Amino acid sequence: MRIQVSSRLIAIFAITTLFSGIVAETLRGDTTTISIAGIANANLQTTNTAFPSGSVVLGGIPFNIGVAGNNYYWSGGVAGTTTAVVPINLTGIVGVHTLINNAWGENGPGTLASLTFDFSDATNFVKPLDGNVDIRDFYNNVFTNTINGTTTQNVFETDNDGASGPNLYRLDKQFIDLSAFSSKTLVSMTLTDIGSDGVQRTFLSGVTVVSVPEPSSMAIFGSIAAGLLFRRNRRTHRAILATHPNSFQINRCPS
Repeated sequence: MRIQVSSRLIAIFAITTLFSGIVAETLRGDTTTISIAGIANANLQTTNTAFPSGSVVLGGIPFNIGVAGNNYYWSGGVAGTTTAVVPINLTGIVGVHTLINNAWGENGPGTLASLTFDFSDATNFVKPLDGNVDIRDFYNNVFTNTINGTTTQNVFETDNDGASGPNLYRLDKQFIDLSAFSSKTLVSMTLTDIGSDGVQRTFLSGVTVVSVPEPSSMAIFGSIAAGLLFRRNRRTHRAILATHPNSFQINRCPS
């Protein structure tokens, strides 16, 4: 049995295939790196000189890690609960990427760290950071060494010897879905650590937010797709006329 497919369907399929990847990529949103200079209190490279700095892409996401001086936040060295507030003040945020690891690490019941996202309408969203799931030791040793591999992924590792010894050093990236709050203004993100030295202390080395894609970008893609479809139809029309010049003649009624 022979199946006939119209040229219009072929054109639509081709255009859909061409733009599906572009549209899917656009729907992921626009990324904006957020400065943590205001809370940075330590230098990442003193832990390991191979750790990245500057404008870098880790796990496909851009981050901006200071190139000199204090370029990450470390919650250790002090007693009790610690908090670090990162100002954001952006609307339309659908997700946040963070670079968070810890020293030592909680690997039993309970959670010793969390992220709180505060919005301009006085509401907030709290994301617990569970050891061996969401966060782990930056140094591969005897404490927390696993992550879930989905919302938290390894994005950097090196076997270059560092201050803690000769084992593997790493940075992991977390993604927190905030799409349910995208209509609100995200005022700030707070990292809270209720651990202690020798138990768990977190460090934050990067923050990047993802916002809703601009409507104009989607309109441009739609215009291009419509233009290509129109061009395809014109070519098909011309090809039919060239092969069957009488195909589109209008039969006049005899007068």
